[in-house]
Parts: sequence; C-alpha cells; structure tokens
Amino acid sequence: MENLNKNSENNISSEKAEDLIRNYKYQEALDIFENILKKNLDSSEPNKINFAYDYRNISRVQFLIGKYLEAKENALKSLDIATKLLKEDDPYIIEENIRLSEIYAEYDCWDECEKCINFVKEKNKNTYGERDKFWIHIYELMGKYLNGQKKFYHSIKAIEKAESLVEEHFGHKSKEMANLYHLKSKPYFLRQEYEKSMDYLKEALKIREEIFGKKSLEVAECFASMFLNYLAIGDVDKGLETGKNAIDIRRNIFGGENHRLIGESYITIAPLYLGQDPKKSLEYAQKALSIFEKCVGSNSYDCASCYQLMAMFLCAVEPTSNKINEYFENSLKIRNLHFGETHLKICELYEDWGAIKLQTTGEGFEPLFEKSLKIKEEILRKNDPNLALAYFKVSETIPDKVEQ
Repeated sequence: MENLNKNSENNISSEKAEDLIRNYKYQEALDIFENILKKNLDSSEPNKINFAYDYRNISRVQFLIGKYLEAKENALKSLDIATKLLKEDDPYIIEENIRLSEIYAEYDCWDECEKCINFVKEKNKNTYGERDKFWIHIYELMGKYLNGQKKFYHSIKAIEKAESLVEEHFGHKSKEMANLYHLKSKPYFLRQEYEKSMDYLKEALKIREEIFGKKSLEVAECFASMFLNYLAIGDVDKGLETGKNAIDIRRNIFGGENHRLIGESYITIAPLYLGQDPKKSLEYAQKALSIFEKCVGSNSYDCASCYQLMAMFLCAVEPTSNKINEYFENSLKIRNLHFGETHLKICELYEDWGAIKLQTTGEGFEPLFEKSLKIKEEILRKNDPNLALAYFKVSETIPDKVEQ
C-alpha cells in the first residue's frame, strides 16, 4: 500500500512538472523531478526501472534549460540502468540513444553523436520500412551531425530525405517541415550561400507564425538565425532589428532575463557593436555571462563562450588589461571540463588566444599556436584539410617550427 501511495503521489507530481514545462517553468519542473528521484532512492523497496525514468526526466529538463553537461550525465545514468534491465533493442534504449545524440550535437561531441545515431540505425533497420516516419528524426540528426562535421552537401541530402518523409506523413506546412527548413538553412549559411539560407529561414518563419503565433519561441529562433545572415551580408540595421525581436519575444515568454536563450541573444548581438562601440560589445557579453551563470551554472559551455568573447572585446577596449588572459584561462578551464584537453574546441581557444597575444604584445603566442597544432596532429587524419590549414597558419607565424 505504501508503494502504491508513493506511485500515485509521483504520478501527480510528474503531471504537475509536465504542465510547468509546457509553461516554460523549467526550473520548477526540474525541482519536482529531482524530488521524485530522491523519494525513489530513499524507498525501502525501490523499482530500479523507475530510476531510469527519473534520470531521463531530469536530463530532459536540464536539456531544455541548457545544462547540457548535466543532461548528458543523467541521460547516461538512465541508459546504463535500462541497459542492465531491458533488451538492447527495447524502445526505451533506442529513445535514450536518440536523446543522447541530440545532447552531444549541442556542444560538438560529434564522435559520440555518430555512435548513438549508428546504434539506432542498426537496431531499427529491420523494424521500420524505409518510408516509415520513424526515420524522419534519424535523418534530421544525421543532418546535424554532418553539418557539424562540415560535410555540408551530405548534410543537405540527409535533411532532404527527412523532408520527403515529412511531406508524406505531416504535410508541407507542418511544424516538422518548419524545423527542417530551419535546420537546412545552417549548411547553406556555413557555405556562405546566405541568400539561400535566408530563403529557408523565411519559409520556416512563415509556417511557424501560422502554427505558433508571432510571439512564440519558435519564431524567436528564426529571428535569431536571420540575424546571423544579416550580419554576414553586412546589413547591420536589419540584423539589429531581427536580433532585438528575438530578445523581446524571449523576454516576454520567460518573464524577464530568466533563461539562457536571453543570454544567447545578447551574446549574438554583442559583436555588432565591436567596430563602433567595443565597450557596448563587452557590456552585452558581461550581461550574457551573468544570465548564463544564474540560469545554467558557472561551468556551462555558454560561460566558456562568453569568457572567450569578453577577452576579445576587452582587447579592443583595453589591449594591455591583465583580465584578457584571465578570461581566456576561465574559458579554457570550462572547455577542458566539457571536452577534455584534446578537442577542436580547445584548439579554437588556443588560436584565438594566440592571435590576441600576437596582435597586442607580439609575445607569448608561439606556445598557444603550438598547443593547437599538437592537438590537431593527434586527433585529425594526416590528409585532413584542417590539419594542412593548421600547418599553414603556424608556418606564417612561427616559420622555423614547420617544415612541411
């Protein structure tokens, strides 16, 4: 009877948490799910599969908040428990691998993302027909993965396979199609085909406004991406207009500056002012950092990105400030926590840090460029164009270090 009462209480609490999620009150929902887990852990007769669901729910909300590292850790706990209790091809295990691939994609852990996608494809190749709607999400994930790997042509092809299935199962003006249009804009943007990228964003925006309304998070996401396109083609005024639209919608939904997406908007707009008013760029980056620290924690990858940008903005304001190195060191510490010491995201930081040192003092840049090159030699294939580019960059700044 005691367990029945607890299960009933937990079900009511879970329903309340889901209602909070629908109203964007993510932290309150997370508190409920963490409390349910605590009760289950304290139970004298625990049901172990319930732990898997508890960790999944916690991970799911952490992902919505933007706490990707914590979301990954709890998703792995959920998967570990389920793997011990269920068959390998159980739908729960398939779903957790799909969720993990989404988490890994959020902070460029592409090897892990690929493993999850391949696992799902292998376990379901004989379960669903090739035109089943199950494959929509898989092709969508493949599009994200291939885009992250800079395989833009193949990314677009994967997304187009998903589009064909969405057209068949949901229709041309569905939210699923809008999501794919938004995703498809990204490889075109990275290929510098800004007009085509913008065309897909406008299609996504039109559908989302019809389905969700003009003041929805989905519409704000379109405005944020359109801002980047306007920035790339040099239309600063239009960029500021769309960037501020995104901020206004997000502020209205979250009741002020209480979500990482507000910080994301500030950090996106910040570089626009660098040429004319670098102090304003720095101010926006600091404001974003404050929001990230409050909403997703001081060790979040968002904070690492903020520190790196703050260092670069401060260089334009006060080139000799000791805080420049401090900001880079803070960013490095957080990146190491997320990615370890041998990852392209670490190379990116060393290269930006070295470039700032070369620009400001002309000293201390060599070890940073060398560290970046050493990591790339370790993790990239010898025929990888990115490694050739790394050798070229180092040869320009430290000629006697590279003989290739």
